[in-house]
Amino acid sequence: MEQNASMNGNGAQREVAMETILKCMRLAADPGATEGERDVAQRKAEQIMAKWQIASLELRMKKDAGKPKSGTERVKEAFESMFDPAADWEMMLANGIAKTFNSKVIVIDGRSRLHFFGAKDDLEIIDYFFTKLRLEIDSWAEDAYPCGIRNRRSYAYGMTSRVNSRMDELYRVVQEAMPNNCKELVIVDKALVAQKVNEVYSSLGRLKHRSVRDDAYHRGYNDGSNLNLSSNRKAVNG
Repeated sequence: MEQNASMNGNGAQREVAMETILKCMRLAADPGATEGERDVAQRKAEQIMAKWQIASLELRMKKDAGKPKSGTERVKEAFESMFDPAADWEMMLANGIAKTFNSKVIVIDGRSRLHFFGAKDDLEIIDYFFTKLRLEIDSWAEDAYPCGIRNRRSYAYGMTSRVNSRMDELYRVVQEAMPNNCKELVIVDKALVAQKVNEVYSSLGRLKHRSVRDDAYHRGYNDGSNLNLSSNRKAVNG
């Protein structure tokens, strides 16, 4: 009995931890908060995720379970402005994260802006993880190739490919464990997002990807297995 009580207690504490992380992520992405408040919220979210080994997809499952099945006008939009035109790996990362959260991203304005479509609370988490993973991948690439932008970009592209495949694997696991009512909601969300994208962009072209350097790409792909998806720290995380 004591062991069961302890396990239930841990489960309850984990639920509280996830609620706290979501709250911190909202504050970290809130443009109305001060820079200090956003930094503190970001660090707190990372610390709790690392302590409880909570992945981004587990947070999404937590949110989906609390969403109502009715009132489907949930699709919102968000823009991410890039200081420079988005590199291939940045666009691929944005697409992988958006897909993980049943959202979509469109590259516009000569690759200088990313237009995300999804449920409001999903967009908050997408913003958080895109910002953190983008900075982390860029940091790994800079460490791997201090000189040579083509090698850095090829490395980052390889790392992003591996990160996206890991997110796909986690997505499948979460989908299998998801209750039927949540699966129904996911179908509704995807349809609404697709409808909204079609309303805003009646026709979409395909982006041409640049070539990569094989050695740097494979080095980045291998290192992508070690990127921690629970926070923005360099650590081994299967």
